Amino acid sequence: METALAAEGLSTRDITHVLLTHIHLDHAGAAGQLAQLGAQIYVHPLGAPHLIRPEKLIASASRIYGDRMNQLWGEILPVAQTQIHVPNDAEEFLIGNLRFLPIHTAGHAEHHYSYLFENTCFSGDVGGVRIPGYQYLRIPMPPPEFHFAKWRESITKLSALKFKSIAPTHLEL
Repeated sequence: METALAAEGLSTRDITHVLLTHIHLDHAGAAGQLAQLGAQIYVHPLGAPHLIRPEKLIASASRIYGDRMNQLWGEILPVAQTQIHVPNDAEEFLIGNLRFLPIHTAGHAEHHYSYLFENTCFSGDVGGVRIPGYQYLRIPMPPPEFHFAKWRESITKLSALKFKSIAPTHLEL
């Protein structure tokens, strides 16, 4: 992250707000470090307690990653409750004069939000991920949380909204 930011003339200290789609470590693993630098963290209500007290999140991920946990994710730090914002599903909120609309999009994880900003949907993992070597987006289905019926409902919900572009996660847009 630091390298990508530096290429744009920025640093982690320039990040003031983070809108998490969900709390899996590949999306939220640095939330504690960014919060220590002053960032405000926005997250689904079901995800907030795990950022404040990340012990269960760390234990769950450690079962998957084992000895590679620290090498892959580094230290997972808690986020102070005062820096956590829990927007309601389908209720706009402002950051400065920018409007965001969180949409509860379960399936990949029950605590998953997609965010609409202007004419773009930041879909998180529910909208698919880009994987090198594949022409099309892939659907990440992590056990045990993936729920196919809820994922389809979320895709139907997003399809009904009016946005012009979708920003999937992982790799470039």
